[in-house]
Amino acid sequence: MNGAPPSGESTAAMGRAFLFAGAASVVMNLWKDNSPTAGRLMEYLRRALAAGLDKDSSLHKLDDKLVVTNGVALSPDHKTLYLVEMFANRILAYDYDAANGAARNRRVFVDIPAGDGMPDGLTTDSEGFVWAAHWGGWRVSRFDPAGKLEREIRVPAELVTCIGFGGEGMDELYITTAWYTLTEQQRKEQPQAGDLFRIQTGIKGIPEPGFAG
Repeated sequence: MNGAPPSGESTAAMGRAFLFAGAASVVMNLWKDNSPTAGRLMEYLRRALAAGLDKDSSLHKLDDKLVVTNGVALSPDHKTLYLVEMFANRILAYDYDAANGAARNRRVFVDIPAGDGMPDGLTTDSEGFVWAAHWGGWRVSRFDPAGKLEREIRVPAELVTCIGFGGEGMDELYITTAWYTLTEQQRKEQPQAGDLFRIQTGIKGIPEPGFAG
């Protein structure tokens, strides 16, 4: 995948896996060092690749020219594929064909306001709503299938990284956070940064199938 490590992955119907490569780690290091060269990375970032990995280990390109991909999720009927473009502050949607693994009709599902942080991890629930973690946004958001914000869950940590459903009834949302890039003062102000949180949502998630390969 052009030498870029996967920045996100997920599994789908028929045992197919999704892999998304970007340059997030490179950018994070530049931010941490306050490097003036960060602005020169945009063309490299545009070469990020989205791919599908079939159970026979064959790799198929789904899309390219993406700006640091990250979270990925499928609608309950497996007809819509959602993908985070983290550094573009948006979530994309594609028409997805589970039979042959093709993704078409790329479009913007949600634009995330700059003040709300950047979208990171992604998941969907049994009602077809999309949940997003916000890196730098202190929150998790839930969007309806049309992209309208339905609710926000505030988190006592700035860097919210990923979400996933679990529990006996699949109605508990697990939220991961990070402290990477925080200063010592910020870590003192955010003692729960890096913790794992759980919240009862009353909404059921979707069990993810295992990779068949």
